[in-house]
Amino acid sequence: MKKKQTKLSEKERLALLEKKMDIQKKRLEIRNEKLFFRKLESGMIGVDEQMALVSKMYELRSILSSSGIDAEKTILGSEPFLKPILNDKETGIIKSKLFELVKQF
Repeated sequence: MKKKQTKLSEKERLALLEKKMDIQKKRLEIRNEKLFFRKLESGMIGVDEQMALVSKMYELRSILSSSGIDAEKTILGSEPFLKPILNDKETGIIKSKLFELVKQF
């Protein structure tokens, strides 16, 4: 009967240790995010952060340039008519996010 109690306490200890590790991990993530934002504010962006920003900007640019076939105007067997996949409101949102990323440089 004592063995069951020690096993429970070991399980509890492991659970507590796991919770402590999760908390430490979250604290480290928060600290890294705060450091990243301080770097952004001071203008000292590292190469990794620059590459991430460039990647985001590239993705937003590709979304803006994406188009689909306009089924209403395209005639079967002819050159397809293309139209943007985003409406004007969505295009404005994407452009504003893109300009925010550009300002971070």
